[in-house]
Amino acid sequence: HQKWIAEGVILLNQGSNRIKFERESYFPHIDRFALTPRPGAQPSRAEENGLIPEVVAKVAEQIKNKSEIKLELPENSDHLFPSEKVGQLKLLESEIKRLDGSRPTIPYAMAVSEAPAKTLKVHLRGSYLTLGEETKRGVPVVMAKSNPVAFPENKSGRLELANWITSPKNPLTARVFVNRVWRWRFGRGIVASVDNFGILGNLPSHPELLDYLATKFVSEDKWSLKKLQKRMMLTSTYQMSTQYDSKFANLDPENRYLWRFNRKRLEAEAIRDSIFFVADSLDRKMGGTMINLPARAYVTNDQSANPIQYDSPRRAVYLPVIRAAVYDVYTAFDFGDPTVMNGDRASTTVAPQALFMLNGKVVLNATKSQATKLLKRTDLDDKGRIRYLYRSCFGRNATEKEIARSLSYLSKFEQVYAKVKEPKLSAWQSLCKTFIGANEFIYVE
Repeated sequence: HQKWIAEGVILLNQGSNRIKFERESYFPHIDRFALTPRPGAQPSRAEENGLIPEVVAKVAEQIKNKSEIKLELPENSDHLFPSEKVGQLKLLESEIKRLDGSRPTIPYAMAVSEAPAKTLKVHLRGSYLTLGEETKRGVPVVMAKSNPVAFPENKSGRLELANWITSPKNPLTARVFVNRVWRWRFGRGIVASVDNFGILGNLPSHPELLDYLATKFVSEDKWSLKKLQKRMMLTSTYQMSTQYDSKFANLDPENRYLWRFNRKRLEAEAIRDSIFFVADSLDRKMGGTMINLPARAYVTNDQSANPIQYDSPRRAVYLPVIRAAVYDVYTAFDFGDPTVMNGDRASTTVAPQALFMLNGKVVLNATKSQATKLLKRTDLDDKGRIRYLYRSCFGRNATEKEIARSLSYLSKFEQVYAKVKEPKLSAWQSLCKTFIGANEFIYVE
């Protein structure tokens, strides 16, 4: 629907006058029109404004007050257009419908919006039912002594808090961040208490190094995690071996000063992905989700089964972490409690880990696939297959002694289990399990 407003001078005769509108070419059809006289004393402002606000407002009010006027096109308006154009319009309308039907759905995501700023009361003992005095918005005093900040009264403080946290003048953020990355790379943070930089935490073993890395992280790396890790991994300290030396061990038994690289175990996620990787069955597809359930349909309790397919070969980064139902393989290998903050995972050795490496569904499926693919390699003999296992699982070549020991294991297994179905496949699967269950597979040397 279009609304046209025009100004013009029409000479009218005394009495009744008939006005005829004629349209040329494809000028829109006019359903109804109104004539409004302009007061003679009012100067023309058509060139200045294009419209006369007072007149337009009056006309709009008059039309609005006439409820019987319906500004709608009739249902069948084909007769309003030239006959040769009706067919073209039909084609265009069908094309519009087709394009509307093929329009992709708009992706949705949960988001937050800024609410009106409020001054809230303190929740005594953390309970919203027990309220104390009103408090101003700001940074906790214990954190702002060295870098105080004031929040505007008309702001919620969220943006101001974010700017304060990431400010180059903030002495904590960069140091805490750098220390966490150092812990994941070296097995121990420069400040051992990764989650506690307060007076009850540990003192840094290398305070100057921590300050240096934090300064570079902000000024040169521009908060880039990739650049920070590159800076650490190119150091001679990171590239040291795990070789033990009794001389240095007597001086620094805890390796606090990093005279050798700390031998460390892979995290739970890396162990799982490595098992699929050596079996050549890891799904490297990017993106997507493993929770194909409608909203609010996922429930985990003692009355419902967990619908998540944790044995899927998808990379661990795509496995959902459900606080009430953590993947049992993760819990066996010291996965952090998702309900609390934890920047320093433990590394324990317990019986469930060995049982998983022997009988876990993931291990059984992966080793069977690994053994099947090895036996299909017609370009390799048994020695070649063993060498391949050492290179893929341990990242090194096998010695002649290790090859002989593996061949002996296969021979004895086939003799003992000669009556089982496919004894050769079972023997190779068992050998693959010994490789995956070895310390050398899950520990970084």
